[in-house]
Amino acid sequence: MSVAEYAANWAERRAEEGVRTAVREGRILINDVLPHLGPMLLAELRPRHVATWVRTLRSATKLSPKSIRNAHGVLSAMLSRARFDELIADNPAKGLPPGVLPDNVRVREVAAFSREECERLISDQRVPEDRRVLYAIAAYTGARLGEICGMRWSDLDA
Repeated sequence: MSVAEYAANWAERRAEEGVRTAVREGRILINDVLPHLGPMLLAELRPRHVATWVRTLRSATKLSPKSIRNAHGVLSAMLSRARFDELIADNPAKGLPPGVLPDNVRVREVAAFSREECERLISDQRVPEDRRVLYAIAAYTGARLGEICGMRWSDLDA
């Protein structure tokens, strides 16, 4: 079985299990992992292949360090499942030597809203109500907008 064949099976299974990030993981596999590792046989994949893939992403693409680490995380999660399914003896994406994965550094800084900006975003009637609630939660909790968007009612600690 090739890496691409197992990846299709794994991504489909993740969607059936209701994993919230299944679509994003599938996109990462298609765009970043499979063009490089897809044709290889799953049982022949070794840590050196994963390290070469990471180095290729670092040098040949415009992916940020965080995106490369995310792609590695998706590959590692998939290979952990392949190990559980007894298709491989060990996860070749685990335990890469220091320096292979890029440091997790921010490429851009996200500016915080000033007090006046928060006040306007929360109270201005031109801003849709659902967005005003989102900005209010961000202002009062310090959470990032992406974190808030991923929250569910079950996350509420009353």
